[in-house]
Amino acid sequence: MSQSEGEVLALTAPEDRDGDGDREEDTVGSDQDERALPAPEDRDGGGDREEDTMGSDQDESPDTTPAEQPDSGDEWDTDLEADEQDRRGRLVSPTELYLVACRLTAVIPCSYVLRQLASTTLDLNQQGTLDLNHHGLGPLGAKALAITLLSDVQISNLELKENHLLAEGTGYLMEMLKENFTIQSLNLSNNHIQSAGFDSVCKMLLDNVTIKSINLSGNGFIDADARSLADALANNYRLKDLDLSHNQFCDMGGEHLGQMLANNEGLEMLDLSWNHLRMSGAVTLCAGLKLAHNPLTQLGALNLLNTIRNNPKSALEEINISTVLVNEAFVVLLEAVCQNHSGLEVQFQGVTGSVTRTKKPSIALNIIQDFLTEEKEGLLELFQSLDKEGNMSVDNKEFRKAVQHANIPLDQHQLEWLIQHFDKDCTGRINYSSQFAEQS
Repeated sequence: MSQSEGEVLALTAPEDRDGDGDREEDTVGSDQDERALPAPEDRDGGGDREEDTMGSDQDESPDTTPAEQPDSGDEWDTDLEADEQDRRGRLVSPTELYLVACRLTAVIPCSYVLRQLASTTLDLNQQGTLDLNHHGLGPLGAKALAITLLSDVQISNLELKENHLLAEGTGYLMEMLKENFTIQSLNLSNNHIQSAGFDSVCKMLLDNVTIKSINLSGNGFIDADARSLADALANNYRLKDLDLSHNQFCDMGGEHLGQMLANNEGLEMLDLSWNHLRMSGAVTLCAGLKLAHNPLTQLGALNLLNTIRNNPKSALEEINISTVLVNEAFVVLLEAVCQNHSGLEVQFQGVTGSVTRTKKPSIALNIIQDFLTEEKEGLLELFQSLDKEGNMSVDNKEFRKAVQHANIPLDQHQLEWLIQHFDKDCTGRINYSSQFAEQS
């Protein structure tokens, strides 16, 4: 036998404890070896081991290996840490769950979705936005996403604009939102939801307690849908921002929403721009009402103000009819309404008729200039204090608020005329650099 063969046998012999005949012969032949081998292994039940334990500590050999030392607390801690690491390793990540959901729904996984899901879980202590706008998920893609987000605790803002979800895909997402209590903002604009899917949205709003903002713009909703929404939101105090622009609501839809808003105390912003609201539909009341780009006439604008005046408990803060040219009667009525609704802000395009010709600019200008002189301040300094961006222009709304808060003795009629005097092109902003250039 060569030397190499002897080395192989020497390495394998200790492993052949039970099956090798030579090993059995050694075990039978030496009683000392038989007694010596089980001693270290019989820590708990062997009698010989118990005698050693009761004997002198001096019997313990200083050369005892770490394996023969009693277990310490550190070893148990190490085991617990290892178990915790194993447990974390067994947790299914959102990306893994999405892949499983795609297999279940027979959908090809979207790499962009995977990247977005991974990025939102990098920091477990920070809730984030899942932006999937314009990715054409479709109904089944929405189903896979709904399965993924069913128990998610990281996403607070879900963006799904223009994904062709249809009524089917919207239904899957609404079922998910009945169980998910983390998502607070939802964008479902331009998804062809139609009336067939709007019912599932309304049912979700009855059960969900966390959604504060929802964008349903451009989904083809009609007046009958407004009635369903009114029923869903009659006692909902959690939704703060609702965008229903670019739909097909007419006067009847506006009336349904108006009845809802008479009871709802939570909604702060309702966008109904680019619908088909006319006179009676313009009576909708809320804490922020946008009616721009609706075919609202001067008479409709007057009816809107009269409705507000007849509802002293209205929480209305803003009316946006920035595409409507009002008349002098509107401005006079607005002044009367603002006496009981001091926080009301109304944006309109301009004033037609004789108002701009009969009212002299020097009256309003002299009033504000005299007031600022007493305060040892000039009109230029007022504009500069409002110009946060330093671009030599001020938003009309900010200027109006500043004049009202400073208690400058201008009535509503004079204030609106003054704003139009500064903003001759009705851009919504006052370019005060050109104003002072003209004066110089």
